[in-house]
Amino acid sequence: MTRVDDLAQEVRQLSPEAYRAFRRWFLAFDAELWDEQLEEDVKAGRLDALAHEALAADAEARSQADAWSDLAGAWQSDVEPREEAERILGVRTDGRKVDP
Repeated sequence: MTRVDDLAQEVRQLSPEAYRAFRRWFLAFDAELWDEQLEEDVKAGRLDALAHEALAADAEARSQADAWSDLAGAWQSDVEPREEAERILGVRTDGRKVDP
C-alpha cells in the first residue's frame, strides 16, 4: 500500500466533523500551493504570451463595442448607445462551425 492509499484510508475513517475540518484545511492548502505556482509562473514570464493575447482580445472587443455604440447612437434609439452595443455584442456568435 502506498502513502497515498494510507492517507485515503485514514480520510475515509474520519468522523463527519473531522472530515469537514480536514476538507477546509486541504482546500486552503491547495489554494495556497496554486497561488505560489501562479506567482512563480508570472515571475518567470510563462504567462506573458497569454496575457498579451488576452489584452489584444480585450482591445478588439472594446473597439467593436465602440463601433456598435457609435452606430446605435446614430439610430437615435431610446436605449443608451453603450447598452445597445453590449446587447448586440452579447447575442453575437462566431458563426456556424463546419467540420472539414
